[in-house]
Amino acid sequence: MSALSEIGELFLNEELKLYENLAAVTYGHKVKFVLRPIEYAMDVHLDFLRKYCRSAKKVLFLGMNPGPWGMMQNAVPFGESSSVRDFLGLAGSVKQPPAFHPSRPVQGLDCRRSEVSGRRFWSFAAHLGADDPLRFFQNAFVHNYFPHCLLDDNGKNVTPPELKGLQPDAKKYIDQCCDRSLINVLSILQVEVVLAIGRYVQTKIDALVKTYKIPTKVVYLPHPSPRNPASNKNWLETAKLTILENNLAQYFHMTDSQNGLQ
Repeated sequence: MSALSEIGELFLNEELKLYENLAAVTYGHKVKFVLRPIEYAMDVHLDFLRKYCRSAKKVLFLGMNPGPWGMMQNAVPFGESSSVRDFLGLAGSVKQPPAFHPSRPVQGLDCRRSEVSGRRFWSFAAHLGADDPLRFFQNAFVHNYFPHCLLDDNGKNVTPPELKGLQPDAKKYIDQCCDRSLINVLSILQVEVVLAIGRYVQTKIDALVKTYKIPTKVVYLPHPSPRNPASNKNWLETAKLTILENNLAQYFHMTDSQNGLQ
């Protein structure tokens, strides 16, 4: 099995550092389960980094946090299991986390439930890479702002903007940890363009770029979640148009017929 590249090692160390910094955080009364996918699905995550995080990346697709039927299952961002297996070609064992909601079991790459956001995202990635994941990842990578999957007592995903009942200092600490980690990721990968997936992430990265004068372009991309009404109006076509309107096709391998230039 091949070793991680130098950039892959730096990236993984940054991820683990963020895990360590957030280890003692409590997320308020609404959150009953905190799942840390990289810990129990490290095999799959390492396969992801070995294959696709081997060099600097011009473009970073930045999501918000792992979802219960996506990255929570296998430690791959937007990780719908069928896409992770069949398109990305990843493999590896997944252990059981210390605690999880009974309606949201961790089944790893054997999970049969389709995750809409992940299915939409990796269909888009397949388009950008002309159906070859190596071509997609040649100049791009995928990452989340916040690293954990949070569930309430009904098993519902609790996203970072939905956190309630946190002490102001705790919320500030979480944001500072995630901000600092994202700044380091941008530096490690030498990112020139961030495609911010959703308004929450766009707000976060816009503030960092402005405050720290980071020479990175930020482009908004609607979130592919079915919880976002706008994404149900043909998200894939909207995403393709975003690439073209922001002159980002140069970083990918779309054919003329795919990108609409014919």
